[in-house]
Amino acid sequence: AEAQASVTGEAGNWDRYGSGFDVSGPLTESGNVRGRLVADYKTQDAWIDRFNLQSQLLYGISEFDLSEDTLLTMGFSYQRTDVDSPLRTGLPSRFSTGERTDLKRSINGAPDWSYNDHEQTTFFTSIEQQFANGWSGKIEYTYAENKFDEAFNYVMGDLNKDGSGTSQLPVRFSGTPRQDNLDLYVTGPFGLFGREHELIGGMTLSKYKENVPGWGGWQYDYASSAAGAIDNLYTWDGNSAKPDFVESGKSSIDESQYAAYLTSRFSVTDDLSLILGSRLINWKRDTSDRPYGAPETEVNREENGVFIPYAGVVYDLNDTWSVYASYTSIFSPQASWVTNEDNKPLDPMEGKGYEIGLKGTHLDGKLNSSVALFKLEQDNLAIWQHDNVYSAEQDTTSKGIELELNGELAEGWQASAGYAYSVTTDADDSRISTMMPRNSVKTFTSYRLPGALEKLTLGGGVNWQSKTANDLHTFSQGSYGITNLLARYEISRNLTASVNLNNVFDRAYYSSPALSANYGAPRNVMTSFKYDF
Repeated sequence: AEAQASVTGEAGNWDRYGSGFDVSGPLTESGNVRGRLVADYKTQDAWIDRFNLQSQLLYGISEFDLSEDTLLTMGFSYQRTDVDSPLRTGLPSRFSTGERTDLKRSINGAPDWSYNDHEQTTFFTSIEQQFANGWSGKIEYTYAENKFDEAFNYVMGDLNKDGSGTSQLPVRFSGTPRQDNLDLYVTGPFGLFGREHELIGGMTLSKYKENVPGWGGWQYDYASSAAGAIDNLYTWDGNSAKPDFVESGKSSIDESQYAAYLTSRFSVTDDLSLILGSRLINWKRDTSDRPYGAPETEVNREENGVFIPYAGVVYDLNDTWSVYASYTSIFSPQASWVTNEDNKPLDPMEGKGYEIGLKGTHLDGKLNSSVALFKLEQDNLAIWQHDNVYSAEQDTTSKGIELELNGELAEGWQASAGYAYSVTTDADDSRISTMMPRNSVKTFTSYRLPGALEKLTLGGGVNWQSKTANDLHTFSQGSYGITNLLARYEISRNLTASVNLNNVFDRAYYSSPALSANYGAPRNVMTSFKYDF
């Protein structure tokens, strides 16, 4: 309702630059129409040879008070990202002899003709109506499309110590998937047994369509030819002949999901709340491959009347602490590209989830803490095997604990800390999904200095994780921690400047453990400013 605006800018090493603005406020004298517009632009290279990324973002939203009880919202977002020489596959983490490699973090296995371009466009609108006795209803509609055009490269083969042994496997994808989502619900209080409770009920409808060109077998011929060979990965400059991307057919996906839900929060006593909910789902996905000059193949999947119950209870021990417990069923269709050895899609993941926890509010609400224990029992859990092949693990169990602390410890002293322990096992109680760390810690704190230095804020934090390995256990990575530092200075009431130093000790690590893996970012600096009007 009040006019406000800000301008931001940033610059860092590897020629990283960005700028943006954010403006909002009333569009009429009475303030019954309000709007906000956000724009952002970034261009950046990286520690990786030839890599370049440019991104543009435009976001707008407006609110219309059609009456005291009726609110209309309309908005859009547009984001474009263009990447040259993108990383699709990682660097070999082992030589052909089985020994671990120690390659330069700047090596890029992408050729200079490769790219990855995306345009994401979203339109959304909603209308919310307030009724009598505290009830309200809302209808939301969203339309989204993601136009993509990608030509990238996999590094294949076994790397020899002299740099030879690898070759290129180019791949091309393009298309414009579209999705429609409609959500409508009503919510409000109701009386029962002399107490007031809360009810929400509604429906969601989602439709997804994709019709993209298929891709043929040309890349295998290219990979085995002289044109596809990488003579020496250590010194390769990405210069290679761009292959002919011949469209070999069409592939399509037509997916829909309809659901109805009903949830009640019962105030059993002043300190005890009971939450009961359910969701009823109809899901359908039709896929087809239509190669030119060959028969069409179709796969039709459908699940109707899937019932998902949910129950939870919260008890306030005192003004500081509350305990809770919850149970839910799990139903999650696999992504369309998750297939088994026979190129058949995996069944939806199903199971049950349990959680108990303790939450606290301290220092007059300025500091929050929580601890939670969870357990998931799942069937058809997708485990990557190789290429685009997955196995459906049955009778798997994921369990763990999460601890969090967030808020203000003292005046000017902000802190956040979190610890998570998680492990997933199969029916034989053997650990799977080992690419996720068993233990992880995230911490960050900042302190605004007192007195004459009150305009200066200093901060820092550490992200640490334990040992990880790919599920085939052919490559592992030991535990590591990344330290980040922050300094922020208020130049004036409106202008603030910041400096972030990331990966202070220049820790070399892989972002995910695999036989082909990408390095995480080395030590780097980013400076930024923000001016508020």
